[in-house]
Amino acid sequence: ERYRLFAQQALQARQQGMEPVIVTAHTLSDNLETALLHLLRGCTLDGMCGIPDRRLVGDLPLVRPMLRISREEVEGYCSFYQLPFTTDSSNLSDRYTRNFLRLQVIPQLKKLNPSVETAYLRMRDSLRQDRDYLNSLRDDLLRQASAGTPDAPRWNTVLLSGAPMPVKSRAAAEILRVVGAQVD
Repeated sequence: ERYRLFAQQALQARQQGMEPVIVTAHTLSDNLETALLHLLRGCTLDGMCGIPDRRLVGDLPLVRPMLRISREEVEGYCSFYQLPFTTDSSNLSDRYTRNFLRLQVIPQLKKLNPSVETAYLRMRDSLRQDRDYLNSLRDDLLRQASAGTPDAPRWNTVLLSGAPMPVKSRAAAEILRVVGAQVD
């Protein structure tokens, strides 16, 4: 719902001749929580990479410039400069899984490693390099295996089946997306 409202406002700005960009204040802390949620559900490399720095909402750019800064740093900045901010009261209850991670699990992890967010950031950066490399191999494979038209896509299954599993599984997921299947 939040992104729908952001997109609605951005489209109104576009109609007024502006080039809108949606910017959110997601932090490194939010990113760690997201990765832990993905881990709990069972995830791929993409899940452990957490929140993307940028993506499209429809055809509108969305950027998250604060993903390398912790919530604690943001709150410290706001306090130092006496900037008001609002905390959603639902964030104070550990009834929801994300809040439970934020309020119960992450403080325990910080007892083991006070720099757990920074450690996650290093891991995420490394995993993103691996993911991007594997995705480039996937894209190369799909270009070589493509044997149809955009309206009637077809693929050389012999070529696809001979690829290494990490590339083959990414190619299969991308083919499913291209033909309109939901990949989860």
